[in-house]
Amino acid sequence: MSFPRASHMRRIGLATPFSFGLALGGALLSSMCGLQESEPGSRTGSSGSPGATTGSGAGGATTGSGSSATTGSGGSTPPGTGGTGGTGGPPVTGFPKVTVFEADACHDLDIAVSPEFVATATNSGHLVFHGRDGRVDHTFDFQNNMGDQHLVWDDSSKRWFASFMDDGLMYVSASTDATGKTWTPHLHIIGESDVDNPNLTVTSDKLALVNYACIYVVDKSVVMAGKTTTITPTPNCGLKRNDQIYGVDYGIPVPSTAYFVTMSDDAHVNWISVEGTPQAGNLVVKQNQLSVAGFKEMPPFPGVQQQGGTYLRNSGQVADWHAGHLWWSKAGKCQGAETLTCVRMFDIDTQSNTLHDFEYAVPGVSLWSAAPGIDRGGNMWTLMSQVSPTTPPSLLVAGMSATGVLTAPKIVFQGTQPDVTGSMGGDWGDFFDCAPDPIDDSVWCIGNYGGAPVDGCRTPAKVVHIATQ
Repeated sequence: MSFPRASHMRRIGLATPFSFGLALGGALLSSMCGLQESEPGSRTGSSGSPGATTGSGAGGATTGSGSSATTGSGGSTPPGTGGTGGTGGPPVTGFPKVTVFEADACHDLDIAVSPEFVATATNSGHLVFHGRDGRVDHTFDFQNNMGDQHLVWDDSSKRWFASFMDDGLMYVSASTDATGKTWTPHLHIIGESDVDNPNLTVTSDKLALVNYACIYVVDKSVVMAGKTTTITPTPNCGLKRNDQIYGVDYGIPVPSTAYFVTMSDDAHVNWISVEGTPQAGNLVVKQNQLSVAGFKEMPPFPGVQQQGGTYLRNSGQVADWHAGHLWWSKAGKCQGAETLTCVRMFDIDTQSNTLHDFEYAVPGVSLWSAAPGIDRGGNMWTLMSQVSPTTPPSLLVAGMSATGVLTAPKIVFQGTQPDVTGSMGGDWGDFFDCAPDPIDDSVWCIGNYGGAPVDGCRTPAKVVHIATQ
């Protein structure tokens, strides 16, 4: 695969000899298996220059906005947008205020936030409900034996929703109130016999699970009623993907459309929308493929090399949607240093079906697992991992404001040692997550770091609160 010339690149970080190029995508047409496709979208975005950099190493902050744009196919050059649209809120005046506390979590990391609690999920089905000061209020265990659980706070119903695997089967459940102390009986979603990391999206009227290339949709009222223990939704299959498809967390208000996102190949990001409900008989699943240039994905295995020579899984991350913008990321091989990873951030405008993307890169280190979260003002903050052959895995925060102000990666928690499970079968990941706070301009994230085992967790994790300021 060829890469774009350096003059077409936009990097967020310090000067570095390796970088991907900016890609600006429109929808592509291709044949689907029983699914609708989008019409071609226009290409928008900005390449510009990274702007001024202060500080040194990964701790510097970069701000700036683009003034020009380039198409992914070398066509016309439309005006640049410089950032993502927001819905108001305070302007970004500097690096966010960051608070970190230990998570009672190890592997398969998910987080959700209600007005009262910050809840984390880890395998196997262990939920921890923290107060906003980080103190544990209560816990709940689904006692599933396979992990890959996901947790959502649905502000439209004031309930928690969870999905998980048990004995190779898919299940969902809803809390009976806003505390998450009691839950409905587990609802078995009957589908494919091969199940791995079914991702969950909850909207104002439905619950959708994606497993491999199939989506299963259930009316939310059925899950909340708790009167049904088994259901066989009609699957919508044929989704284009080159890896797992990820679910989406929502800001407020919660939409009726369910979104998912993945890459169909190195040159296309595929965002998926689900409209309608089974009860109304009007379900429509639509795929939208947008062009990405200069990207070469780093495979999950063997993954990213850490201090000491072992490898950590190139983990995935749950996406976030708010006010017409879907943010996600993917770790790819850095151009010119393909043993290292750089993070490509994707900002998809789901109304115009256009893509603005850029990358984070730091010389000599790997960045990956960048989970995005969007605050009420439309500002995107992301928690990611950093590691090198000589430094332990650490956690960084970076961002892009609603007005196009870019914030470079900065370490917010320094790892203390290599991950002790580092191997192809290790505990790192499988995914990081960020979720918006429903009552203020902040996001909450969860991710692994390199440190001594904590309370039986060989791969410990931190909750990171990121508040715009």
